[in-house]
Amino acid sequence: MVKRLRHRPFSGVPVTPPYLVSSTDPRYPPAARNREIEGTVYVKMLVSSGGSVENAFVARSSGNEALDGAAVEAVYNWNFSPAKDTYGSPVRCYITMPVNFVLH
Repeated sequence: MVKRLRHRPFSGVPVTPPYLVSSTDPRYPPAARNREIEGTVYVKMLVSSGGSVENAFVARSSGNEALDGAAVEAVYNWNFSPAKDTYGSPVRCYITMPVNFVLH
């Protein structure tokens, strides 16, 4: 007798998005700080089923390369509660979040 596994058609499809549990502020690039450059970088990241950031890249630039690089570097230290599929199982998921650089 062959035992068949039940097919779960929507497993892996996130229905509950990931949410940020802990984050560290990005390192403010000294050159940008000295020139009083501020901005917001939108970073798209792949959050693993364990809640860590697997991959990250700039989705919308601040217009300053140093701020963009610091934002991407920072999100690798962030932790999330992972996305969950219809059955409550953790799944990988992309999410885009802003990273703000403000001096005052």
